[in-house]
This record gives sequence, structure tokens and C-alpha cells, in this order.
Amino acid sequence: MSDRTTPGPHDRVNRGFKAPRPNLLRVAGFTDGAIWTGVGDVAFVIDAFARRIVGGVGDSYDRELIDHVPPTEAEASTHQSREEAASEPHDIASGKSRAVHAASWTLRRRRSSRTSGPADEAEKFMDMTKAAATFAWFARRPGYWDHAVRLGLRKIFDRRDSPAASDAARAWAAERARPVEQLLATFGLIDAGRPVPRFPADLRREGEQRAATSAVEMGGAADLDLLYAVVTLSGAHRVVETGVAFGWSSLAILAALQGRAKGALVSVDMPYPRRNNDAFVGIVVPDRFRSDWSLIRAPDRRGIKSALDHLGGEIDLAHYDSDKSYQGRAFGYAALWGALRPNGIFISDDIQDNFAFRDFVDEHQLEFAVGTSGGKFVGVTRKP
Repeated sequence: MSDRTTPGPHDRVNRGFKAPRPNLLRVAGFTDGAIWTGVGDVAFVIDAFARRIVGGVGDSYDRELIDHVPPTEAEASTHQSREEAASEPHDIASGKSRAVHAASWTLRRRRSSRTSGPADEAEKFMDMTKAAATFAWFARRPGYWDHAVRLGLRKIFDRRDSPAASDAARAWAAERARPVEQLLATFGLIDAGRPVPRFPADLRREGEQRAATSAVEMGGAADLDLLYAVVTLSGAHRVVETGVAFGWSSLAILAALQGRAKGALVSVDMPYPRRNNDAFVGIVVPDRFRSDWSLIRAPDRRGIKSALDHLGGEIDLAHYDSDKSYQGRAFGYAALWGALRPNGIFISDDIQDNFAFRDFVDEHQLEFAVGTSGGKFVGVTRKP
């Protein structure tokens, strides 16, 4: 700051903005710029090791209004001031920078205080900026143009992913959710009273250590205990999964395949537009498991076909965790189901997003079960 006599934020790193590894130190700052209707503010977060922006929020706001809107008791207990958050180290356990939390709270409080105004224009500006960056990402990759067109058409014409549909799907899944023991028993995978195989705790710790070295954040882990148990108890050898991120589900499946003759996992993962996270996809999978693993980086429509061809066209188990839209699931479910052998197991994550899983099992008149983990729901069915 220009006036050194003015009290400033606590310097908790002694101006040492360097780190020996990712996720050890993250710093945040606020800046503003002119937009069509005034001034827009952006809070961004930089990983000190990667020297890369890893998160942020943006909006326009009335600074005087923000400074005088008192937080609620809950917000006051979980959010620091903007100034304190700017120099606070990254909280690895929470997975989000406190600076982003504070910035999000600040801008959200301002938005909630008015029904219209510059904030609306600023939000549109931020959306337009993200859309432009996504368009540029696809424009440089002709192999993904067909996928981009489908995404655009889906956003315009498909209403099966509306908030109302999601709320109804969540209620449907919650009503049918059962403990993992009952889920496994539904398909004859385990007898009453028999202990359920659990994902090894040492592998979980090892994976967490590997994930902590990533300079970017990705989606959370699937229901690892469920995946590990289903692969272990079903005797599956040929497995296809869609959606990888850090590779938690891949790790659970590969761990269950260890020691199984000709056990193989083929994973399909669509590169993430604008995320610059390619180097960290599958990071939790150790080298000793990778001989049984093939990773295909492509959209589902090409990637699933390649994965099935790689395994000879027939599979024992499918785990779907990629395109969460109704239309994307409809395609992925059908493609994987067609290659699934009789008595093969089909698993879909996040079925609370829409009614794609419900409609699929209804259409094929399938017995199914629903599990829950971390506030999300997993659908499981078996091919007759």
C-alpha cells in the first residue's frame, strides 16, 4: 500500500510468496475494471507454487454498502474479512481458499441486498467472459466441435435438467436410498451377516497425499466403498468407467482388480475446457496399478466406443460418472448397457441431477437399488 502508516492486513508469510509444493500457500487479491454500466470487481486466488490462478469470483458492488452490511452469526463464524482472507494460507482440508469464501460471501451479500442494478450487468459480463473462453478452447480443437454443438443445443432446447427436475429427482432418489449392505444383497452379491469389503484405508491416505500435490481442484471422490465392494464381489474383469478427475473411482476399481487374471479398467475422460488440469487427471492412481489401466481422453460419444473396442466389445461392469445432463446420460447409458454382458453390473453416480436413471430402469423394467454418500445418490442395476 502507498501509505505505510495505514493499518493493513496481517502479513502471515512475511512477504514470502513462494512455496515448495502445490496447495501449501495460496494468496488472493481484489482488483476492478470498467464494464458497460460501471465498475466490476474480481477476487482471484493464486497458488504460490504453480504461479497460476486456481479460483476466483467476480461481480460489481457498492463498496460502502458491503462494508456496512453485518454478517449473520453463521457467516461471521465461518468467514473472515476480505483483508484477513487475502493473506490467509490455503486450507487444504476444506478444499477451497478462505479468500474465495470471503469474496463469495462479500459479493453474495451485496447481491442479496438489491433486486437489480450493476450486479446483474457484472454477472452477465463474467458469464460472457467464461463463455468466450470456453468457445476459444473448443475453437482450437476441431475434434471436439461436434461435442460443442451438442452442448449448445442442449442448453437451449432441453428442459430435463431444470432445477425443478433436479429437486424432484433428488426426492425420488432419497426415498429409495438404502445402506450399502442392502444394496449389495439386492443383486445377490453378499449374504446376510457377511462383512462388506471396504476400500483400504491405507490406499485412501496415499491417494489423499497425491491429491494434495495437485495445483488445481476437481470433483470429489465417488462412493469408494461401494465401488470397491461391487467389483470385488461381482468378480468383474473387464470394466469401463466414464469420468476420472483425480481418479478416485479408478483407484477403487483397480484396487479391487488386483490379482485378478486379465483384470482391466478403461476410463474415458473428457478434457476440461479452460481448467489446465490435464497433468493432474488420475493423479491418485499409483504407478503400481497403472499396468491394468487405460485412459482415453475424449468426449463420451467417441471415448466410450474406443473403450469398448479396447476390451473386445463386451464388459462385466460399467461405472458412469461423466456427462451429467439427461441427454448425455441417455447416450452413455445405452452405449454401455449394450456392451454389458448378462448379469453385468451398471452403476451411475449423481442420479439426483435428473430423472435419466429412473427413466432408464423404467424403460427396461429393471430391478435397481439406490445408495447414498456425501449427500449424493448412486444408482445400481444388473443386466438380466
